[in-house]
Amino acid sequence: MMEIDEILDLVLQPGMNAMTAICDEIVFLAKDFCPVDTGKLRDSIHSNVHRTETQIIGKVEVSADYAAYVEFGARPFLWPALRAVEAQIPEIFKKVWR
Repeated sequence: MMEIDEILDLVLQPGMNAMTAICDEIVFLAKDFCPVDTGKLRDSIHSNVHRTETQIIGKVEVSADYAAYVEFGARPFLWPALRAVEAQIPEIFKKVWR
């Protein structure tokens, strides 16, 4: 007989896969959209997906200390990437639940 944790893993794994695919696509586009001088900003874009007992959480983060100045001043790259992927989110979830 399966333990409850094993059942939760089976049920939630497709959601984890979908969230990972969504975050990966946002990272890919953000790296493509961001301005490049030294490459530090582009190389600092990454994602992290994890699960709590009740949620699947996906984060796209930029660790370069000047990222906010670029995003909210010179040339947005993260917000446009999110907007580009936003319409694809339902389709990504449908693919992993098939």
